[in-house]
Amino acid sequence: EVSPTSSEWCQRAPTVSNPFDTRRGLVAFPVPRRFESGKDMPLLTSACPGWVCYAEKTQGDFVLPYISAVKSPQQMMGMLTKYGPHLDAAGATAAAGSTALPPNKVYHVAVMPCYDKKLEASREDFYSDVFQTRDVDCVITTGELETMMQDRGVTEWGELPEVAVDTLAPGLDSTAGAAVHGGGGSGGYLEYVFRRAARELFGVEDAAIEYESRRNPDFREVKLTVDGDVKLRFASAYGMKSIQTVMRQVKRGTCKFHFIEIMACPKGCNNGGGQLVAVEGVDEQSHFDSVERAYEADSTVIDPEEGPGVRLIYSALGDTAAEKLHTQYHRVEKTIVPQLEAW
Repeated sequence: EVSPTSSEWCQRAPTVSNPFDTRRGLVAFPVPRRFESGKDMPLLTSACPGWVCYAEKTQGDFVLPYISAVKSPQQMMGMLTKYGPHLDAAGATAAAGSTALPPNKVYHVAVMPCYDKKLEASREDFYSDVFQTRDVDCVITTGELETMMQDRGVTEWGELPEVAVDTLAPGLDSTAGAAVHGGGGSGGYLEYVFRRAARELFGVEDAAIEYESRRNPDFREVKLTVDGDVKLRFASAYGMKSIQTVMRQVKRGTCKFHFIEIMACPKGCNNGGGQLVAVEGVDEQSHFDSVERAYEADSTVIDPEEGPGVRLIYSALGDTAAEKLHTQYHRVEKTIVPQLEAW
């Protein structure tokens, strides 16, 4: 059964029962042991479905072992929303699902800055044969959301009443206001993993993040130096030009980085293809800068490990945590059929 389109959802579901904030750092990214062994590096992030799709279709089995198996924030939230656990103030399991309904009775809509998030939600890896439902039923972009609101006569977002964000566990509630990772709108993977690796592997607390830009401003490097020796090299690679540079280095065995945060869109997720477009008379860079400021406005930068929420969720998931919070990627076989159809 095909999920409803965005416009159909807007007409059929005018209210939202349980709004959650995907930015809240629900799950701590573990420090990979491969940083110590030096094998299978670099570790490449997997939160960007555009990059993952490119890797599966064009790079095949060669690059897949380097890609992190940790689910994206969208898919983690889908799993937690439908399958729980949702914890009360005492840390006890309150309900297996946001409304104590079976997963196939919960319709989960994600608002994202990227059209490729729709493709991610449709992956068979995120479909339950048992419940006949996807973890994320519908993805709408921020641009589509604006159009929907305009169709409903809403032209000023300030006209809408504010609604408190629901909680999945104590310490992740709405009373603390909006919470974001350090590192901007692409998730902050680099900064979080860098600081945690520095602390756990080399005893460096609150490691400084100092980006070094190259000729390509979308490729930036961060280094951890201890007693004059470079111990960690991380990079952020945004846009296809940067991704192709990384792929060449990995194939040639010349990539010197331990960890690379990869996003298909230049400038990262806040510049996603599904975002609101700039109004007439505003250049693209000024528009992007305004989006960055809006994303971080009235927000508190948090460490995902601060507070009890993450630990409580991990504890409640128990032995199933690794399975539920990780996924896998697959080589897409090339066939001649599309070429014949095009011909």
